[in-house]
Amino acid sequence: MRSMRAWVGLCCVVATGGCVNIPRADGGADASGDGAAEAMVDTVSTDVGPEASMDAEASVAMDAEAGVDMDAEASVEAAVDAAPDADAPDARACDGGQTLCGASCVDTQSSALHCGACGNACSGGRVCASGMCQCPGAAVECGGACTMTSSDRNNCGACGTVCPAGIDCAGGTCSCPMGATTVCAGACTDTQTSAFHCGACGNACPMGQSCVAGRCECAGAQRLCGGACVDTQTNNSHCGACGTACTAPERCVAGACRCAAATETLCSGACVDTQTSAAHCGRCGNACGGGRTCQAGTCACPFPRSDCGGATCLDLTSDVNNCGACGTVCTPPANTVAACNGGCTFTCRAGFGNCDGNMANGCEVDLSSARNNCGACGTFCDGTCTGGSCGEWARAMDESNGGLWPRAMASDGDGNLYIAATFANRITIAAGQTLTAVGSSGGFVASFTSAGTFRWARVIDTPMSDYVQSIAVRGSGAATVVAIAGATQTDVSLGGAVLSAPGSYRAFVATYRADGSHVWSQMWSSDGAPALPDLARGVAISPLNGDVAVTAGFSRVITGAGWGTSAPVAARNMAIVRFDRAGAPLATTRVFSASSGSALLPRAVGYNGGGDLCVAAMLSGQVDDGGGVSGTVGSVDDIFTGCYTSAGARRWSFTSSAGGTQNPTAMYVDEVNGNVTIGGAFHGTTDFGGMMLVASGTDDAFVAQYSLTGATRWAQRIGTNNASEQLSGLVVGSSGELFAFGALQGVFTFGSSSLTTGFSRQNFLAAINLGSGAAIRAALLAGGGTQYSNALSRCGAGFLCMLGTYGGGTLSLRSATLPMPPASYDAFMGRISESL
Repeated sequence: MRSMRAWVGLCCVVATGGCVNIPRADGGADASGDGAAEAMVDTVSTDVGPEASMDAEASVAMDAEAGVDMDAEASVEAAVDAAPDADAPDARACDGGQTLCGASCVDTQSSALHCGACGNACSGGRVCASGMCQCPGAAVECGGACTMTSSDRNNCGACGTVCPAGIDCAGGTCSCPMGATTVCAGACTDTQTSAFHCGACGNACPMGQSCVAGRCECAGAQRLCGGACVDTQTNNSHCGACGTACTAPERCVAGACRCAAATETLCSGACVDTQTSAAHCGRCGNACGGGRTCQAGTCACPFPRSDCGGATCLDLTSDVNNCGACGTVCTPPANTVAACNGGCTFTCRAGFGNCDGNMANGCEVDLSSARNNCGACGTFCDGTCTGGSCGEWARAMDESNGGLWPRAMASDGDGNLYIAATFANRITIAAGQTLTAVGSSGGFVASFTSAGTFRWARVIDTPMSDYVQSIAVRGSGAATVVAIAGATQTDVSLGGAVLSAPGSYRAFVATYRADGSHVWSQMWSSDGAPALPDLARGVAISPLNGDVAVTAGFSRVITGAGWGTSAPVAARNMAIVRFDRAGAPLATTRVFSASSGSALLPRAVGYNGGGDLCVAAMLSGQVDDGGGVSGTVGSVDDIFTGCYTSAGARRWSFTSSAGGTQNPTAMYVDEVNGNVTIGGAFHGTTDFGGMMLVASGTDDAFVAQYSLTGATRWAQRIGTNNASEQLSGLVVGSSGELFAFGALQGVFTFGSSSLTTGFSRQNFLAAINLGSGAAIRAALLAGGGTQYSNALSRCGAGFLCMLGTYGGGTLSLRSATLPMPPASYDAFMGRISESL
């Protein structure tokens, strides 16, 4: 409450409607004189009356707890006290029986602040009546405060009587709310529905029962059986009535013991559906047999089987004796096997073929021996067809209208053959496959199956001279990579874009897939004038990553394909240039610098399993390969052999020197142990790293092997006392023997074989122990004319394929014989068994 000194104006007593004018604290014009305050008190006292005054004070006192200012009367007294001293009442003479308390006159009979005596204030909701503090009306003092014991839960009916939680106080009595009329275990409970206090406190219903109208009963349609509530409509122990039990397999259904499904019947102690049960079809004990099933209570054959009057059902879609209909028999023609696939079909027996397309006469061809249908209809065998395989065969390539110079041969993992050659004019390499050169010479790469059947050919031809010198193949199936290297005198397309390089002499390398489609190609050129084929003489494919390496000869400056510039010298140099599997040049070109007037001519190249590249070349003069200068004895040609890392660093190199001419023409690099085997021809006495060989004729063939570190392991001579011998191919066969392919003339003794060629050169195959170099056996390719060897390759398990030329007579590869060429010479290729 604000102090009476702070407000000015009329003070209205709400109970009486009377107002008094309270003087201003500063003695202003509103002051009404000495009797203003007294008049205000008198107005309250007179108009309200004693009883009303007591009620008013009680009301003020009771409202104090609700936020009403209990100092109202004191505020009035303060306002009176604030008046000027001239207007203040006499402190010793209060009127009307009032008492001066402090500076105010009060009625101690009714003042809640001065009840009975000054300063005796009533608290706890009490009011002052007749000078005494007491609770108003029906309120009772409990614990120093006034309360209504008729509704106070903490003082219900009497001070200190507390009603339990959840129980109200009404009329001075603790009682439950409507609906929960009974207190059980200290809580209000409806004993009409409580399962724990059913009908009376503590009367709990048994498990499964509920309290209904104060009585324990089973719920719904359940009945009390054996102390438990059960549904007698479904309970197998009390079916329909307490104690009536069902015997398995029957169950309680709708209060009766029976099989569960309406279609089931109790047969032999089991509930079965007689509409579908094969053991009780239609009725108990009626079993279906012979593959029949129970369909709608009747035994019948299931689709697509049919009942043909026998003991069992038959499948008319597969039964050869009842094919499509009962009694229809499939009778096989000759060499066929009958089958029923909704109708009669016939397939050839193993080893036979229906090559005329007429199944009425059966499979008329024995594919195991027919040359025109060897192993399959339409597969022609040039040799003898044995067991469906054209084991040994020979094929001539007609060059009567031109010239053909076979260069190289390789095979893929599937046994397919690939040959590289140079030709002039027009030649025929297979039936219906004629190639024509536009310029003075052209090159080609062609593929054949292991049985000699033509697959495809790709010609490299320009108006000038073109050469394909070497070929390499790796992989099988779609992963097969075919690489060729050669030379040309002008721009050329190798299957992709036209390649161009400056100068008159250009080398190229290209790769193809197994089907002959072009992958990539590259070209480079030399401004010198070496023999044209030396520009790209050898090619190899890495077993590690598919990189392609080419050995090439050049003079002076090389341009293109990632080459660096070499110092111009009066020499014929050799280099190794590499490309990745996508055809991008690699920065690992290695140049072998020959001295002025010297020549290093590439002949063969191969990768080992570690990625090293090994080369064989013919050296005349001196050369530096990074390991120092090496050279020939006198002015003759020597054999240069070496191996280099993938980065071009030298591993080892060796020069085989002699008083005569040596020429390495073949190489086999072992990808397992890194051994390098080279072959070719030599004259006189030659030192193969501490192992000396002496030629018996003009030239003899040789085979020598070096270890991974370049140490000589062995050297073997192949020759006669007559004319020069030649060696052009080395390959390891299925049994681990090393085979050498070449040509010689005269009496020939090698291992267990003694052979005589007659008066002309004949091609030979010699088997050598790969580990020791010991001679094992040899064989000649028979014929009446002159033969030359060019390349050798494996082509299928247990077979070797060869490429060469012959003329002046026939050529026989055991059972396969070629007629004498119509002109002077023809090229040939063929297959022969490793058994020789």
